[in-house]
Amino acid sequence: EGELAAARAAAAPAGAADGGPPPPDHAVAAAWLAPAEAASAAVRVLAARLAPHEARIRRSYFHVKPLDGDQLAGWWALLDEGEGGGSGPPLDPAALDRLYRRCLVATAAYPDFWRRRSRALEAAGDVAGARAAAAAAADTFCKFRPEAWLFAARADEAAGDVDAARSRLTRLRDSVAPGLAQAAVAVAHLERRAGD
Repeated sequence: EGELAAARAAAAPAGAADGGPPPPDHAVAAAWLAPAEAASAAVRVLAARLAPHEARIRRSYFHVKPLDGDQLAGWWALLDEGEGGGSGPPLDPAALDRLYRRCLVATAAYPDFWRRRSRALEAAGDVAGARAAAAAAADTFCKFRPEAWLFAARADEAAGDVDAARSRLTRLRDSVAPGLAQAAVAVAHLERRAGD
């Protein structure tokens, strides 16, 4: 029984039994917890702001079956909200990047979302990232959609790589969408702007 009493005394908080300093008071605990509670409140506000748009999205994974119009509108509205076009301030860049990546999983087959991602990266000053997003749309996810190829060629030209833009447009005109008048016109305009 003496060992049990010694163990209890060792486990007791300091100062409780021997008259030492008292345990921390509630003011110290409140000051320590205040930043965590503020962060938790900010997350709750953000979740409430995004919840109406999240409710419209039923499929957050990729599938070859097309998304219905309401889900596409939900993803678009969710991106609007994340960029600050809705009821609150824009998300921080890292959170906005995560939101775009999450969105592009489900909407990978839609060039409009890739174009929006590319433009958002370009507006943030990431020209290489914007060009990579446009190239991913044309080369991998939307490779049979002429609008993705046209946009990727414009991104290449905007980055100063006229040869890559020419190659992309020529491939679009000759193999991806032969006979597409818009591709032939885009090649002609590129050559005119390049001075060739």
